[in-house]
Amino acid sequence: MLLALFSSVIAVSQAANNVSTRMWFGMARAGVLPGPFSYVHPRYRTPANTIVLQLVFSLICGIGLGLWLSTDAAFFLVGLLTVIAVFLVYSLANVGVMRYYSRSAARSSAGSCTAWFRCSRRPH
Repeated sequence: MLLALFSSVIAVSQAANNVSTRMWFGMARAGVLPGPFSYVHPRYRTPANTIVLQLVFSLICGIGLGLWLSTDAAFFLVGLLTVIAVFLVYSLANVGVMRYYSRSAARSSAGSCTAWFRCSRRPH
C-alpha cells in the first residue's frame, strides 16, 4: 500500500512539473515571458530553460516555506492556495467564454439563441 502511495505521489509530481514547464514555454513563445525561456534543447526537444526555472521556483517555494512555517503548515498552505487559484482560473475562464460568445452572437445574424451559446440555423 505504501509503495502505491509513493508511486502516485511521484507520478502526480512529474505530471505537474511537466505541465508547468510546457505552460511557461508557451508563454515565452507568445512573448509574455522573456525570450530565453522559449529555448528548446536540440537533442532532447524539451524546453530546457523552463525546466531549470521550474526547479528553482520549486526549491525556493518548498525550502523557503518549509523554513518559514513548519512542514505540515507549508504543505496545507500550498494546497489551499492551489485550490483557490484553480477555482479562480476556472471561474474566470467560464466568464470569459460566456462574454466571448455573447458578443459573437450579438454580432452575427445566425438566429436567435441564448447569448452565450453559439448556434446557427440549418438551411431549409
